[in-house]
Amino acid sequence: MLILFASGKDIKSLLAEHIAKKISRTALLNVDILSFNLEKPDSIPELIFDVLREKDYPIENLVVRTIEDVPYDEADILITLSPSARDNCQYVRNHKRREHWNIDELTSIDLATLRRIRDQIESNMEDLFRITK
Repeated sequence: MLILFASGKDIKSLLAEHIAKKISRTALLNVDILSFNLEKPDSIPELIFDVLREKDYPIENLVVRTIEDVPYDEADILITLSPSARDNCQYVRNHKRREHWNIDELTSIDLATLRRIRDQIESNMEDLFRITK
């Protein structure tokens, strides 16, 4: 099973990918998880590494991909994290499930904002993988 996370130019999809990888492994799920951006950001802000490390999320292989870099047509689940991704990701018959998560926009790159977005993504991830605390 392949799950894709998509966002516009911000790095929310990258956060979602690395959070999903740890949560799915913890839940003993065998899924492939990738993320992409519709527009490649200029760089990965250093604070992204900090906010992932705070909760022991994997930070190796943090790679920003575009839609051309992922097997988009083969995805089983597509989750969009920004209005631009929701509106511009083409419908593909193979997608068994499509969701849009209303995650706050990244208006600034600071720890408080990134933590809030990380926590929103975690909450949605628990619902996606049906994890209860």
